[in-house]
Amino acid sequence: MTKLTDTPAEGLRICSLLPSSTEIVGRLSLHEHLVAVTHECDECPGIILTDKIEQGQIQRVTTSDINPFALSQGEIDAKVKESIRDGLSLYGLDEEKLRITKPTVVFTQALCNVCAPAHADVVETCQRLSDKFKSDLGMTQPVKVVNLEPNNVSEVGDTFVQVARDCGVTDRGVRLRSEFMGHFQLIQQTIAQHTPPSIIQPRVMLCEWLDPIFDGGHWINELIRSAGCVPVYNCEGGKSKQRSWEDVLAKDIDCVVVACCGFDVARNREDVRTMLNPANGSEAAVGFRKLYDKVNGNVFVVNGNRYFARPGPSLVQGAALIARCAYSAHRAVVDQIESLGLLPTVGQRMVHTEQGYVHVQPDQGARSADIDRQSWVKIDRDVSVAETSSKIPLREADRGTQSPLVGDRASEGNTEVLSGTGAFQEESYIDPDIEDYIRLHEEACAHNKRSYIDPLTGYHVFTRVAHEARGKCCGGGCRHCPFAHTNVKDMKKKMKVMMQPAYLHERVETVAREGRPKEDTTRTAPEDFGNLVLFWSGGKDSYLTLREIVRTQGSGVLDRLTLLTTFGAHTRTVAHQEIGIEVIHKQAEFLDISLVGVPLTGGGAVPYLEQLEKGLALIEARLAETGRVIDTLAFGDLHLQHIKQWRDSSLGARGVRLAYPLFCAEAGSNYKQLAEDLERSTTPCVVSACEGDFKGGSFPINVGDVYGESVRETSRALGWDEFAENGEFHTLAKVWEAQSQAHALGLC
Repeated sequence: MTKLTDTPAEGLRICSLLPSSTEIVGRLSLHEHLVAVTHECDECPGIILTDKIEQGQIQRVTTSDINPFALSQGEIDAKVKESIRDGLSLYGLDEEKLRITKPTVVFTQALCNVCAPAHADVVETCQRLSDKFKSDLGMTQPVKVVNLEPNNVSEVGDTFVQVARDCGVTDRGVRLRSEFMGHFQLIQQTIAQHTPPSIIQPRVMLCEWLDPIFDGGHWINELIRSAGCVPVYNCEGGKSKQRSWEDVLAKDIDCVVVACCGFDVARNREDVRTMLNPANGSEAAVGFRKLYDKVNGNVFVVNGNRYFARPGPSLVQGAALIARCAYSAHRAVVDQIESLGLLPTVGQRMVHTEQGYVHVQPDQGARSADIDRQSWVKIDRDVSVAETSSKIPLREADRGTQSPLVGDRASEGNTEVLSGTGAFQEESYIDPDIEDYIRLHEEACAHNKRSYIDPLTGYHVFTRVAHEARGKCCGGGCRHCPFAHTNVKDMKKKMKVMMQPAYLHERVETVAREGRPKEDTTRTAPEDFGNLVLFWSGGKDSYLTLREIVRTQGSGVLDRLTLLTTFGAHTRTVAHQEIGIEVIHKQAEFLDISLVGVPLTGGGAVPYLEQLEKGLALIEARLAETGRVIDTLAFGDLHLQHIKQWRDSSLGARGVRLAYPLFCAEAGSNYKQLAEDLERSTTPCVVSACEGDFKGGSFPINVGDVYGESVRETSRALGWDEFAENGEFHTLAKVWEAQSQAHALGLC
């Protein structure tokens, strides 16, 4: 019989190259012997890991070529597959830092090629270090490399004993394994005893990745069974597998748990919101929306990084979370699950920062042992359209801003409802408003601080003070960049991260492009608009306004024209139009007209007009480089007097001309001419959003319908404005499908 021991090996110095083994080391009370960890390690019970790292007592000895928080899931998947195809490791091992720590034992794995440094690299590095330690320090024992490769829950428990044995404390590992296995049995027995026979075991699909869709592998099926549920996929265990959406949607599923590998609640939640955005037409988003509807919205996001991806003690909390989510509709069962004390507690809460994951202190009044009700989020999609004070959507304003023409925010208990189609209500979690970090930013700047902590992600975010001290845009797409993101060369990145107004497309003026002035013989209007800013929504009204401006001002106006588009800072879409900013960029690029994007925050954190002024100031600064100023602001309003009056009163003080090229006091009097001009353009306009008041049968006008006489006839029959000036529906001008650029602009 093996003799149990409880005294750490003499001179023990532990390097943990796995977040799971770092947690195991802490649970075995070996944290004082920990000298090196990975860049992903976040949890070591007994210490605050980041404090020890900052104090230099523990070194982070790995790096990664992939920053998952700067990439989409699809981009990450592509990079991982490329790395595997090329036989390259995703992780770098800093041999010099490892040498400094002088480890006696290194815990690693060869189970997953994307979860840790390559096993062969670790072995070779430790062999070199052993030789060096022997020659320089006289150390006779080589650095021991321990490979941990559990495939199921039982084997995960065995790794506790293995780690303990290699550190000289076998009995601690035996006790931890016994407790670990007992907790799984306790969860399963509790649910079995308190679930009425009338309740059928929920069929659960755990998503380890969304784009492309992967099921959960290895121990996940056992966690689902321990939670009193039936796994939809991978019942036999083994590695997670990529599935087709067709196959997923054919399955019988009751509950979906999104636990993407390496991501916390905040990131998983944000990715799900992206998938549920109706404007997202990717295969993954379309498939996920169908899955969401299939399970009637019974979709939860959890911390996949902490409680599911890593084979360590926290898998117990993972099983408890699955049970809490899957049985959420059954209060009596939920009460029993929560009474076990196995759900994550507020004392365990971690958030991701640039330095890794860090502890977040409990909220005021909360105890560290209280259940962390932010550790799971149920996503509900609210498809209603919120009331607005004027009941007329303002195309250029983001939902939730304090323009008199946009929707309000309603808050009910701990459930937040955001106004407008595609907004969300969420159980057990309140997303810090975007105005929270703007307030934090302004407070930090007032105290001359270089950073603050984002309340949602936990990241340390540079303030304007830090950026101004640098003196130029770093090209990183920083949130508070005061330099209009001028050095962000990757346009896709700029559109994804920008939180300040910035140029998204810049036209090369004719004189610069052709090397000589070109006489403009196409102008027909006596009034010269000069340097012009056109408020651009991407729909038919602003498009027809553009054509009218080119017709009356001549083709030369294109060198003096800038399109200005406001869009939601979180949604990245033009409010109500449901047009993504990347589509607006596509329009400007095809037409070759300068475009400035202005992100708007919800809740009035930065009022609409204040943010709009920043965008106009950016244009003015660019014009000033050649001694010019903004002469005219142009709008695509057709006949709504109160919107025109609001614009006149709000923007008239700027002292520039306000132009409404298509405006007619008599509603509809110019609709025939506008329809004919749209026909001449050869540009198809399609319905991008429907918000009309219709109470009968199927909706008569649908997203994707081509705007033409049929849609106008239907609108008239319903008593709607046939150009939808009252916000009944909205459109997208697909200018890139016109016969030519010249046709789209009305130059032929």
